[in-house]
Amino acid sequence: MAAGAANAAAQQEAAAAQQHAPSCAQRYRSYDPASNTFAAKDGRRYLCQ
Repeated sequence: MAAGAANAAAQQEAAAAQQHAPSCAQRYRSYDPASNTFAAKDGRRYLCQ
């Protein structure tokens, strides 16, 4: 049972990771998937969360 729960958790984490970059790209025009950052109005780069 524990292995099944761990597998389900890993699948959920993988699905969330796949949705992360498109979500950030949609929110921030300056999003860079290689660094997972975007350029803010102050000119600094911030992690997309």
